[in-house]
Amino acid sequence: MRRQMEKFCGIVKRLSREMDKLAGYCVVGVMLLVVMNIILRKVFKQPIPGTYEIIGYLTALAISLALAYCAVQNAHIGVDYIINKFPKPIRTASATFINLVSMCFWGCAAWQVGRYAQSLMKTGVVSSTAQIPVYPVVFLIGLGLLALCLVSAVKLYEGMVQKSRLIAEVKEGN
Repeated sequence: MRRQMEKFCGIVKRLSREMDKLAGYCVVGVMLLVVMNIILRKVFKQPIPGTYEIIGYLTALAISLALAYCAVQNAHIGVDYIINKFPKPIRTASATFINLVSMCFWGCAAWQVGRYAQSLMKTGVVSSTAQIPVYPVVFLIGLGLLALCLVSAVKLYEGMVQKSRLIAEVKEGN
């Protein structure tokens, strides 16, 4: 069981890394689109139609696809000032609780975003200027949230392993 969980943790971390690369491509796409739009507008007096919408989609994708890898690296903003003053067992227990709540929250958020994307697909909603279907972007945002949920599950597992090691250390010390 433990080996399977370690394999699952590795898969989640690799998936998060690949999604982060996709997020980087989205940022590059935004940059290229903005530059091309400026050049076309100034030189040929003809901007790219739907630039504002496409940039919004790419930015939303960049953020949602990068969330999981940010969590893997612990690069998010955390308020640890007070928590770090407690003993290690309490810090470990609080991290476990926070990861459990995070996993539940991001799992529910991913589920609801997926349901919303399905409703957009059924109704055929498209962007106003470029007439781009909205649902694929929303599905990908939901995928980013699902990956963040999986990272929280991995962190929860790792916290439980760490907690069991602490308990074993305490028992050996007595």
